[in-house]
Amino acid sequence: MRSIFWDIDVMRKLGTFDIPFTGLQIGTHHYQYNIDKTFFDNFEFSEISKSDINIDLDLEKQSSLMILHFSINGEVEVMCDTCGDDFMLPVSFKDRIIVKFGNEEIDQSDEIWVIPHHEHQINVAELIYEFVHLALPVRRVHSEGECNEEVISNLNKLESHPIEQSDPRWDKLKKIKKDLK
Repeated sequence: MRSIFWDIDVMRKLGTFDIPFTGLQIGTHHYQYNIDKTFFDNFEFSEISKSDINIDLDLEKQSSLMILHFSINGEVEVMCDTCGDDFMLPVSFKDRIIVKFGNEEIDQSDEIWVIPHHEHQINVAELIYEFVHLALPVRRVHSEGECNEEVISNLNKLESHPIEQSDPRWDKLKKIKKDLK
């Protein structure tokens, strides 16, 4: 995972997502977060404009590593791929990250995050941001019958009257293909 470099104001705003782990005892520790619009305002390229998301995070501290178990449930406002209107889309996602201590030269993966030995806390804002976006489906559409009726009507009109424009380049290729048969 790549770190996002924030300015000092953003770091202060996202400081509530800092988890100091130095003094934690070995075992599981539970954290809860409610994510709304102000969280996503801190990220320049977020696809999400509004949200009401609950994050349950279980930090399992072991002697040489930590395992972060994320459970994300709620809804986010996204644009419908069919009609273009915004709508609230339910999201649910579970994943885990293994946090190891080491040098930056160690290869990281999507499941393993390596932090330097001298660190005493971890900020989970970037992970939450990424996991919420991973929870979004590739195709985002309203439920059946909830799309903008005017847009759907216009799309249906266009579909019933296809525009027949031929591209001369394709016409030549089609002729060659036909001649080969």
